Amino acid sequence: MPNGDILFSVSANNCQYYLIWTPTDDNIENITKIEKITINDIESPLIETKEDFEKYTPGELSADKKILREKADDMEKRYGVDIRIGEECKDYFGGYAMQAVTDFNTVSEALEELEIQLKRYPDGFFEQFADDWYSGLLINLSGTIIGVSDGGLDKAGGFQYSIDDKRVIVIDSSYRSNVNETFNHELCHAIEGVIWDRHYFEEDYCLSNDNWNKLNPKTEDDIYTFDYSKFGNEKYMDYSTGWEDYSDRYFVDDYSMTFPTEDRARIFEEVMTGDHYIDMDSATHLQDKLNYYCKCIRDTFDTTGWKDVPWEKYYVE
Repeated sequence: MPNGDILFSVSANNCQYYLIWTPTDDNIENITKIEKITINDIESPLIETKEDFEKYTPGELSADKKILREKADDMEKRYGVDIRIGEECKDYFGGYAMQAVTDFNTVSEALEELEIQLKRYPDGFFEQFADDWYSGLLINLSGTIIGVSDGGLDKAGGFQYSIDDKRVIVIDSSYRSNVNETFNHELCHAIEGVIWDRHYFEEDYCLSNDNWNKLNPKTEDDIYTFDYSKFGNEKYMDYSTGWEDYSDRYFVDDYSMTFPTEDRARIFEEVMTGDHYIDMDSATHLQDKLNYYCKCIRDTFDTTGWKDVPWEKYYVE
């Protein structure tokens, strides 16, 4: 820390602990053997004092939201997920710092929208996110999400991350409309995490870059930028634009051209929400990509009882 303290971040029992230690001659073992302690500055513009860390450390839910906690508890039981709301969502991991939504009505609307989305998935679907490595899915209905790492976004509507034994989806629930699109987008990333865990070491992994690129136009170099600060390669932008003729449309938008994972998440988000106003009925290349991804999901998940699954709108076996 700027004042010479050393900060430790420790993950345990689904919680994140922050410990601050002030080194002194009395509390450093074998001090005579240490000539100098070098302390690296924390680059985050958000974290400079102990008070800053408390701002991004999970806290007790305020009394006025206890009834909302009861609603979240009920949703957890019915859908097989864990849910955090309000002050519980303050946190700092995955390259982001999360603030809390403390307004009662905003949290209530976020829970309502989340339940609408959860209902769209088949019975028992979310329980399948548990395996030998993870105990299930955790959804954080946080507030503003601020990027604090190099190479990431300065601000995000949401992100997906794995911490301890949970697959975590974080959503900026400051606005109800963001819960809809962001939940489905980030859930796609979590789904892909399950696919990766169960199939990655197979000789012909279905979502390898080589296999996925067979669904893209042939180009002389990478069609993805592999850089969140660069939304698409200018010379390939025609594949992500055009509102009248979708015959050459391979990408929902230029953000889809950052990483293959974002490409898949944008397509999944679009078929689940329609927020990008793509004419999917005419976008045959996007349908091909979606159907390939649907096949990967079916090869990974138990599909018993699946009927009229919304992301399989165009699926043909």
